[in-house]
Amino acid sequence: MSAFRRELVIGAFMVLSVFGASINAQQNLPTRITMYVPEAALVGEEMFRYLFWKVYQAQLYAPNGEYSSEQPYALRLTYQRSLDGEKIAERSADEIAQQGGVTDSQLDGWLQQMIAIFPDVKKGDVILGVATEDKYTVFYLNEEEIGRVEDTEFTERFFGIWLDPRTSAPDFRRALLKLPG
Repeated sequence: MSAFRRELVIGAFMVLSVFGASINAQQNLPTRITMYVPEAALVGEEMFRYLFWKVYQAQLYAPNGEYSSEQPYALRLTYQRSLDGEKIAERSADEIAQQGGVTDSQLDGWLQQMIAIFPDVKKGDVILGVATEDKYTVFYLNEEEIGRVEDTEFTERFFGIWLDPRTSAPDFRRALLKLPG
């Protein structure tokens, strides 16, 4: 085999290897992410802690790993401890209220929806929240759909718990969005 041909074969092999690696990376993502988020890739991840307790590992996925609230995205929370579903809903409502600009009736309606959706979780459970192309929210527990909220303002406010500049956890937000410190 000539040197040129050998280099051509090696070059083709390298291109196929890189292409195959990107396919494998896409295939390793949970199906529920790839079905909503085109070209899904990890934006950032961080462990959320309350005082000294680990609560959940969060991973944010967006098209090509570049978050934009205008595109579909997914937030995957892997719980590190058992928590009551109603308490998760109540804490979420408190965080939404902190952002300001919502009425008491909106907040109460969203709280009731979240209480109906969020189950009790145990260590290792995964709740996935997806902001769809239509700006609705779909929730999954361990790959099984547990509920939907077809309200664009809810979607913005719910994910704002982690992604809005007014979040109560700015360092956590910076890690998820890969923003400079």
